[in-house]
Amino acid sequence: MANVLLIRWAAMGDIVMALPCAAAIKAQSPNDSLAWSVDTRFAELVTYQADIDRVFSFDRRAVRGKGWNPLYWRRILRSYLAPRAFRADVAIDLQGHAKTTLALMFSGAKRKVTFAPKDLVARTLGGKSFLPERKHQSLQFLDCLASAGYRSDGVVFRLPISEANAKTAVELFPSDPFVTFHLGSTHIKKQWQVEKFATVGRRLAETGKLVVVVGGAGEQALVDQFAQHCPCVDLVGLTSILVLAAGLQMSDLHVSGDTGTAHLAAAGGTPCVTVFGHMDPEVYHPYGQRAGVIESGGDINQVEADAVIARSLQVLSQRT
Repeated sequence: MANVLLIRWAAMGDIVMALPCAAAIKAQSPNDSLAWSVDTRFAELVTYQADIDRVFSFDRRAVRGKGWNPLYWRRILRSYLAPRAFRADVAIDLQGHAKTTLALMFSGAKRKVTFAPKDLVARTLGGKSFLPERKHQSLQFLDCLASAGYRSDGVVFRLPISEANAKTAVELFPSDPFVTFHLGSTHIKKQWQVEKFATVGRRLAETGKLVVVVGGAGEQALVDQFAQHCPCVDLVGLTSILVLAAGLQMSDLHVSGDTGTAHLAAAGGTPCVTVFGHMDPEVYHPYGQRAGVIESGGDINQVEADAVIARSLQVLSQRT
C-alpha cells in the first residue's frame, strides 16, 4: 500500500484530462490511497470522484497577488503544508509550474515526479522530470504516471455526477432537443468572435435545435451580444461544474473554442465542434474527438462561420 498525491490545480479542462490518472492508479493498486491537490474553483471535479480518497483545495484567488503581504503568509503556508498530513509516498505534479513545485516540495513525499517542467524552479526542485511525447494530454499524463510505476489499460473518465446534479440539470436545461454553446475563453488567442458563434447558432436553430449558452458568470456580456443575433436559452453563470457536466450530456452537440467545457462535454460522451487558436490540437483536442476540431493555423480570427457550420451539421447528421 502507498499514499499517492496528484497535484493539478487548474484549469478545468486540464483537470478533466488528468482524471484518468485517478482511475489508472486505483485499477492497478486498489488499496493505495489517493489524494489530489486542486484549486478550490475546480475542487468538485475531484472531491466527489470515487477513485480519490482525499482532496486538498487551495483558494488561490483569495491570496493571488498578496504574497508580498505578511498578513497572508500564514494562510498561504497553511495551504501549502496541508497535504503533508497525507504522508505521501509518491507525489506527481501534473502542472509543472513553480507554484505547484512548492506544493510538491512541501508534500514531504519520498518520490517526486514533475510533468513537463515549465520553469527553472520546476526543473531544479521538482524531482524527476517527465518530458512527454506529442500526443493527447490525457495520454501524456498517463505516460507520466507510468514513469512512477502506475500503468494504465486506457483512458477512463469518471465524472462524479450525482443524482442531485442530474436532477438539477433536467430542471435547468430544455426538454426539447438542444445544442450548447460556450462563447468565452481565458486567453485572447482562443477567443472566437461572438458574431460568428451567433451565425453558427442561427443555422443550427434552423435544424430544429434549441440553442443553449453556458459558461461562467463573468461571460454575461458575451451572451448578451450573442442573443442580439441568435435567440438562445441563457444558462451562463447558473450551473455548478457538475450540473453543467450533466447538462452537457443531454446536449446533441457542444460548440466552443478551445476551453474547459469542450473537455467536460467530451468526457461525458457529447460530440464537440471546437475552434482552435494557437494551441496544438493534437495535444489539446477534446479526447476522442479530433475530427471535430476546426484548426486556424494559429490565428482563430481566420476561421469563418461556414466551416464551423459545415462541421457541426456533419456531426449532428452522424448522431441521428
